Amino acid sequence: MIKQRVIKTLDILITICIYGVLFTSTFSKAAVESLAVSAILFWILKKVLSIESKGWFRNFFPSTPLNMPLAIFVLVNAISTLNSIDFKTSLIAFFGKTIEYVALYFVVVDTLNTKRRIKYVIAVIIITISTLVINAGFQYFNGFDLFRHFSMGGEHRIKASFSNANDMAGWLILFLPLLISITFFIE
Repeated sequence: MIKQRVIKTLDILITICIYGVLFTSTFSKAAVESLAVSAILFWILKKVLSIESKGWFRNFFPSTPLNMPLAIFVLVNAISTLNSIDFKTSLIAFFGKTIEYVALYFVVVDTLNTKRRIKYVIAVIIITISTLVINAGFQYFNGFDLFRHFSMGGEHRIKASFSNANDMAGWLILFLPLLISITFFIE
């Protein structure tokens, strides 16, 4: 009974962390990293508490069509890390980025498994894009952004709360097509 309540609480915490990663991605690298690592740790704890049988490792990662390509990707990166000139830096990057992002993929696949949660993700993306547009508009008219007071600088390029305009453009390139395509499937 208590175990199931803890698992449910962890599931809610994971979901909140995922929403937080999406929302904070426009203004805080530290928040994104902290929330992503928290989501992964909560997910591992949830999976460990959910262990019921001897075949737990096979069921630890959700089954997706990308499992084999991801396994190959991780293996190639591990081999590349072993052959690196700067082994320490490569090892840190392997665990700090490659493994983290693959784990975050499985966290998202395992957690965002209902239409309701997908709709909340869409809502968070809409709110995030809206705050970014408001922030960028404020920066355009006032010369500095609303939240972090970054100035447009001498190049007069809108960057909102990103450190440069290219980061903002990369974020928009990732999320705007996603948002536009999602609008076709909203019921």
